[in-house]
Amino acid sequence: MAIDTDILAADLDLLVADLPVTVTFGGTDYTGTIGEIGQETEMMESGYMPQADVELIVAQSEFALVTAPAVNDKITIDSVSYRITRKDIDQSAAGFRFLLKKVK
Repeated sequence: MAIDTDILAADLDLLVADLPVTVTFGGTDYTGTIGEIGQETEMMESGYMPQADVELIVAQSEFALVTAPAVNDKITIDSVSYRITRKDIDQSAAGFRFLLKKVK
């Protein structure tokens, strides 16, 4: 059974409407939602290294007229700066999932 992308896109829109967060990138504000907050880790020679503090989900339509942020770009949420450590497109192709690491 194929995934109905319209249903998944509508679900994303509802999630963002229920739990919106303003994200600033390149001087422009966009709307998304915060997903899980925790730490994703990556195995390194010295042990596991934290890769993310925040998961951000933004509809692809938010970036319809501009290039979406990429890995290593900086964004701001609630006056806190983050660096993008990972960028994925969700299975419906309706949204981006960004993993963010707080900039110190």
